[in-house]
Amino acid sequence: MRKSFLVLLAVCALAGLAAGCGSGGSSTESSSAVEGDIQKILPRPSHVLNKAELIQFSHKVCANITREIDGGFERFASEHGLESGEQPTQAEIREIGEELQLPLMHKQDREMINAGKDQSAESAQKIFEAGEEEVREGWNHPAVAATDPGRVWAKTNPRLKSYGFITCVRDEPLVE
Repeated sequence: MRKSFLVLLAVCALAGLAAGCGSGGSSTESSSAVEGDIQKILPRPSHVLNKAELIQFSHKVCANITREIDGGFERFASEHGLESGEQPTQAEIREIGEELQLPLMHKQDREMINAGKDQSAESAQKIFEAGEEEVREGWNHPAVAATDPGRVWAKTNPRLKSYGFITCVRDEPLVE
């Protein structure tokens, strides 16, 4: 089943829209933005995030990661010459999972685990630790991470939604 490249970009854009973020942005810019956000939310080094602050922080972290994924996918499509009407090959889909989706989901989980490590509600940290475990399992099936991320993060997504980490839910495919 072949879909146009524009449809793939639309799906990617919808994933970004669902996450509440815009397009583009380099990894360096996103990392700097996250560091700046940490400083805004953590007014003093000993400050422990409450649930509302942690959720606010998660929206920023996860939106930044979504921008990195979107920008990375656009670069990938350009570098691989994917044009309108072209579906990535299975090898390219696997590469998207290995080089883009899984590493950035790992980064997201690590940032959230670090942000929540001192939080009194340990459930928040456990959610992202479970996500980390699912990322590790995802390496066995990287193409699935690109085509059906909801399946890779089947245990974590409901917990993310329940806690209020809506922006961090991973269920939009990069390719179909």
